Amino acid sequence: MRIMFLSNTDSLYGANRSMIELIKYLKSMGDDVIVLLPVGGEVIGELEKIGCEYHVVNYKTCVRVGIYNTLGYFTNIRSYLKLLGKIRYWNIDIIHSNTSVLDIGAWLAYSLKIPHVWHVRETLEHYHMKYITPHLYKKLREKSNSTIYISQFLFENARKKYTERKPRVVYNGFDTSENIAYERNKSIEELPINLLVCGMITASKGQTEAVEATRILVQERGINVNLYLAGEVGGRGDAEALKQKIQECDVESYVFPLGFLEDLSPIRSNTDIALQCSRLEGMGRVTVESMLSGIIVVGAASGATAELISDGENGYLYEPGNAVELADKIEYIVRHPEEKRRIEDRAKKMARQKFNSTFANEQIREIYKELLDEKRSAI
Repeated sequence: MRIMFLSNTDSLYGANRSMIELIKYLKSMGDDVIVLLPVGGEVIGELEKIGCEYHVVNYKTCVRVGIYNTLGYFTNIRSYLKLLGKIRYWNIDIIHSNTSVLDIGAWLAYSLKIPHVWHVRETLEHYHMKYITPHLYKKLREKSNSTIYISQFLFENARKKYTERKPRVVYNGFDTSENIAYERNKSIEELPINLLVCGMITASKGQTEAVEATRILVQERGINVNLYLAGEVGGRGDAEALKQKIQECDVESYVFPLGFLEDLSPIRSNTDIALQCSRLEGMGRVTVESMLSGIIVVGAASGATAELISDGENGYLYEPGNAVELADKIEYIVRHPEEKRRIEDRAKKMARQKFNSTFANEQIREIYKELLDEKRSAI
């Protein structure tokens, strides 16, 4: 098979990391893969490492924040016309849009009568976005041959809006053969207690909630904690809001923004508790990575986080927006180190079984084969 992926970003956040894991598997099965990117950047290095062909093409997403990106979206017409001939030349069998915020892949597939797979990894509400051409988008979404959702939460959210062909839930896969549960350099009994939040610095990710919980723990309960925030800043307003919150809480000595870290191993090896404060998380790659790393997770009971964590079984949940309850859960973990270790072991075992990349990638490849069989039988 020859599969063409379209990505909407050059970053190495969850969507592209998952795409790269899938590409590795496909190539190991003898399939040919081509990746289209809107700009050059970090992901190119990873594609080159695995010997994957890629092309940088100037296309835009089909979503807007306010009026931003609306005019740019219509420049896709030029890229669409340019790509029609190239895709015929490349002899592509499947077009796979790696995100729900790109529709150019669906247009191309529809025009060329090539099976199209849409990989839904997000909700627009999470990023305060809207589709630029919602009615046309709906038609394209419903004409796609298959739609893959990375969580039951995303599927349930979409089924209220779309009547789709062959919707499937396939959790992101992780390479559990690697020993990412590396040796930990500290235990919960050693102070300070290190908390970690991973993800883009933006209001929907809830970093300010973690800052408030840090204030409660340090100033009201006398617990010595450090909060580390790993992730690039979404926008100037997000950076200012975080800075202001840290100053208001008077916790400058306890909160440490780290920026984007390509390798989280050093910080995770010294982390006691991972926090997932995000709203409407599509799945939460960092939640599963923390489990696989042997780090207990406290997550907001929202979106797919509530799907991944069973409170008291493989982590803890708190009411979204309730920084006091978040602090309560952290304090409970600190006071019960043996229970913490039991939950971490249970979570790691569950994650290894449920999120094995081979199992996930096999499901996606079976979807490709099924769609190609249908196309052949229709000829």
